[in-house]
Amino acid sequence: MTVGAVLLVYALALGIGGGALCRRSGGLERAPRLGAALLLSVAWSVPVALFLAGLTIAVPHTALSSGVSELLGACIIRIRSAYSTPGGTVVAVAGLCLSAVIVVRVCWVAGQVVQIRRTERRKQQALIATAGRRVPEWPAVIVDESRPVAYSLADRAGTIVLTSGLLGVLTPDQVAAVIAHEQAHLRGRHHSLLASAAVVAGTLPALPLLRELSAVVRRLIEMQADDVAARAHAPETIAAALFTVATGQPAGSLPITPASALAAGDSDAVARVRRLLLPPAMLTRRGRGVVRAGIAAAVLVPVLTAFAPAAVAANRPPVAAVRATVPVHRPAEPQSQPTLRKKRYIVTQTRAITSRMA
Repeated sequence: MTVGAVLLVYALALGIGGGALCRRSGGLERAPRLGAALLLSVAWSVPVALFLAGLTIAVPHTALSSGVSELLGACIIRIRSAYSTPGGTVVAVAGLCLSAVIVVRVCWVAGQVVQIRRTERRKQQALIATAGRRVPEWPAVIVDESRPVAYSLADRAGTIVLTSGLLGVLTPDQVAAVIAHEQAHLRGRHHSLLASAAVVAGTLPALPLLRELSAVVRRLIEMQADDVAARAHAPETIAAALFTVATGQPAGSLPITPASALAAGDSDAVARVRRLLLPPAMLTRRGRGVVRAGIAAAVLVPVLTAFAPAAVAANRPPVAAVRATVPVHRPAEPQSQPTLRKKRYIVTQTRAITSRMA
């Protein structure tokens, strides 16, 4: 019960207080991929802690012993004692319901995300098949559309889609920089990170950390793709292409980019342009170590908290069974008549011999 309460407090504190980490993610922009991994690990730590809290509340931990039969007996005794207390059954049922709700919620949201992405992928494949064309100059599919748009799809081929409006407003160097940006998304599997953020955010959307997660993760992985593209192209070229794409969208126009896609001019264009032109100081080795330690802590803390009592008990020596020996008092058996006669004869002969010697 104590471990379950600790996990509940941990999950709620992280889910509510972690919103500040999303709102103050400027420091994470110095290492955007590590920052996105940190946010995702912290976010997933919340439902995992809630699931483990429900299990530990429903099934109290027991001290491990050397024998399987003794372990099962101890478990039965502990569970019976927990359920026999006032309200014990209610608490146990509540714990099981909490764990079941978390599992069902995660599975349901994951199914929705998969279905949405599958539907969007089919629509894009139909669009590419009917209106798309390839040109030898660029490793991308060109779609006739007046608005300048570029995005990548997480299909088997790793398709990059460019509109004819984009080719009309960008120079060849800028188009190459945009394609490098989208290729960075595909090589880094950024679509999977975005899907993971969407699943955990939809599981518990009432918590500030999870409610703000998807937007922050999207911004960080866009910055990561900018950094990768900047290794082969000038940052000014990428910034100019990003600014042109961002300002080329008419106000109030409907977006043509799929929700599951990653577009070059999609997220926080002003902040990304400023970051490209005035790059922040890179995160030091110590800083990267701190972020990696935070990722490991977010993954391990709920699990270690839930299983720490069993681990401590496993390191203790087994308790030997104490068997009390109760003395048994048996009544004296009555002696038979021949035995009494024999004793009397021996006593008589002993007295006669003693008198003769005297």
